[in-house]
Amino acid sequence: TWRQTLAELDGKMRRLEPVNLAAIQEFEEQSKRKEYLDAQHADLSSALETLETAIRKIDR
Repeated sequence: TWRQTLAELDGKMRRLEPVNLAAIQEFEEQSKRKEYLDAQHADLSSALETLETAIRKIDR
């Protein structure tokens, strides 16, 4: 019946508690930090490649 289903769903929801709402904000902050660090990594990799190319040209 719908009451039994409702009771089951209510029980499942209560087992999920307590929800750490601060974790949501922390996840967003860490996601932004990861994006920043990924961009920094890409920039550094590109700079390293440019430097290695320049060194190879100088060594010729």
